[in-house]
Order: sequence, then C-alpha cells, then structure tokens
Amino acid sequence: MKKTMKAVAATALTVMSWMMSSGAEAALVSRLGGKAYYDDVANLTWLQDANAAAGSIYDNTSPSSEAYIAACFSYLDACLYQPGPTPTSDGYMSWTNAMAWAQSLNVDGVTGWRLPGGPTAFGYNQTGSEMGNFWYNVLGGQALERIAVVHNSNYDLFKNIQSNVGLSVYWSSVPIDGAAVWAFGFDGGHQGYTGVVCGEPGVGCRSDPDPFQFAWAVHDGDVGEGGLSPVPVPGALVLIGPALLGLLRRRTAHLG
Repeated sequence: MKKTMKAVAATALTVMSWMMSSGAEAALVSRLGGKAYYDDVANLTWLQDANAAAGSIYDNTSPSSEAYIAACFSYLDACLYQPGPTPTSDGYMSWTNAMAWAQSLNVDGVTGWRLPGGPTAFGYNQTGSEMGNFWYNVLGGQALERIAVVHNSNYDLFKNIQSNVGLSVYWSSVPIDGAAVWAFGFDGGHQGYTGVVCGEPGVGCRSDPDPFQFAWAVHDGDVGEGGLSPVPVPGALVLIGPALLGLLRRRTAHLG
C-alpha cells in the first residue's frame, strides 16, 4: 500500500516538474495596463510601443536629414549630448539620444528602463543577445524574413515594430571599442554593428553609415502591477496541477 502511494506521488511530482521545465517558450504577461509585457523566461520586461521615442525631444533626425549632419560637423559641441537641434517624429535618433531617452522613461511610475543588451555575435540566428532572443524565440522571427511577415501571435501584442527593409535597425546598449554599437535589424534578423553619429563619447564627428536608428526600451525583471512582481506560473500547470493532486487524494483514500 505504501509503495503504491509513493508511486502515485512520484508520478504526480514528475509530471508537474516536467511541465515546469518544458515551458521554455516565453509567456508574455501584460504589465502596466498593457503598456509593457514581461517575458517570464528571459526575466525581462519590454515596452509595448516599439517606437515610443518618436516625436520626443530625443528623436533628433531621420536618415535623410543632411542638414543635421552638416550642423553636427560644423558645430560639434552643439550636438554633443544634445537632444536636438531639430526634433522629428519618425523615431530615428543617435545612440547617445537613444540611451538618454531610455534612461529618462517613467512609465506609470516605473523608472530604470534601458536599451537591450546581452552577449553579442555577428550574423543571423544569433539568440544570445536580448534582441536576438526576443526576435527569434519570443516573436517567432525567421532569418532573412521581415518580422511583419513571419511571426507568431506574440507579435500582435506590440505596436509600431519597425520592419521596412533597410530602415528598421534598433540600437543596443553595447558599444564596440568606442567606434560603433551593436544593433539588430528587424527586417531580417541580422545582428551587426553600426557607426555612431558625430558627437558620441570619445569619437568625434564621423561619416559612418546609418548613424541614426530606432530604440526599444526594456526593464530588468518583472515591473509588476502596482509595485508587485509576481512569479508567473505556466498556464497548463495551473489547470492540471490541481487535477493531479485530486487524483492523488482519491487514490490515497481508496487505498486507506
């Protein structure tokens, strides 16, 4: 009798443990009234708006804004650590502005936002970085395909995700020896690096290609609701766990 009870208990625990360990696919949990989503696998919260910086004072130019480039070359001090001079509404910004924008965010009282980081490597199918993992594993992106075309249902939880070919690169927070910054292309899943615009720390004016990119803010951990940070439980476990425990109780009562 005792052996049978132990066997039932062991089976229940094994099934529940398997369910918890096999839930590798991220469950995105709505936070801050839908203004952010928590990735329970990466333990990272993503702002719901993938182009929330558009129109802000940090949104300082577009790729074709030659006037700003000229002004930056002519007046280096004027563009050093400055949000301007000509704010636009497309979301393109220098790396300095992108970093400053993320750090300035206050979403319903939650501060401490930043640009995505993590390990970096060049090429496609790179999931070691926070953006690479998010693009491939969370949103269901596929190499060489625009994220707007190939994605899973998580994609629909967010808005303003850029994916136009050649015009949808997002800054990371990781610089490369003061001359460039790691970035991620949402038009095909390519992780690489791009030159920083004139006025970045320790660089001076440069003519590197693509010095202006988009920015998407993340927050370490679960920002929670109302200051709470609950640990999410896989949905299947919530439903099946009680059933297994009920079965164990019935089996124990029958054996008694």
